[in-house]
Amino acid sequence: MNFVTLLGNGFRAARRHPRLILAAYLVPLVPALLLAALARSSFAPVLDFSLFSERVLDGRWFAVWRDFSPSPASDLGVVLGSGLTLAMLVAALLQVPVAAGTVEVLLARDGVEHPFFAGVAAHSGRFFRAVLWFLPAAALAAGLAGGTAALFFKLAEKQSNARLDLVGLGAAALVALLLLAILDPAYDLARIAAARHGDRKTLRGYLRAIGVVLRRPAVFLPLFASLVLLAVALHLVYTAARSPWTPATALAILAVLLAQQLVMGLRALLRVASWGAEVAAYRALGEPRLCERRVRRP
Repeated sequence: MNFVTLLGNGFRAARRHPRLILAAYLVPLVPALLLAALARSSFAPVLDFSLFSERVLDGRWFAVWRDFSPSPASDLGVVLGSGLTLAMLVAALLQVPVAAGTVEVLLARDGVEHPFFAGVAAHSGRFFRAVLWFLPAAALAAGLAGGTAALFFKLAEKQSNARLDLVGLGAAALVALLLLAILDPAYDLARIAAARHGDRKTLRGYLRAIGVVLRRPAVFLPLFASLVLLAVALHLVYTAARSPWTPATALAILAVLLAQQLVMGLRALLRVASWGAEVAAYRALGEPRLCERRVRRP
């Protein structure tokens, strides 16, 4: 078992299940559409098909738009405040049942009709419980990364060396990535084990899965790093292509929206490929019952 083989298995699994890619794509799209509807209800009474909106699109009244957007008439604070928070919460909640359905499909068990919806019904409860254990672990990783950065910032202040600030940011990012490279695959392995065997001890499964990942760093660390690098490279390519120009017409805005949706589609492909690679890794491990209840010997 090596990470290159697992990564290849993940992309082959994603290619075999385009509907899973669609489901992963819809997870952020649905709350984004809700946010867009909220923004439209806020801006449409003011802008609609007006001379002002046409000149804003043409770029001639950008300065006027900047004055208008923070005004009470725009309600932009509501849209970007509570509306954005609600959209992010909906996306986070949707990811859990979609993950449950995705894992069931990738397990490819015989005799399961409509495996995606069967997985949503059977495993969503376990997956929501697993979230309760992953969030404190992720918060601990964030705290350690923040503490690392704070130490370098204080050292930079004492020595009056601004370069140490940059070193601190890099060190904090490295700490966060190393910890997440352990915690995130373990989180997924525990959920896969719970779905595979129907066990319910997700905390015990998560702790056992952390041990599994720590015993195989040459597999899980590069696998996690390769998936992260692919996602980062995707966004860097989009940013490099998008940043040199500003859309000033309806056609240009439409082109940007299509490009953004292409990026989101590729992100969904990477997410399904990640699940496919981790399911393949779980099978290579012998499908251990990580979330099994501890049996007391008589």
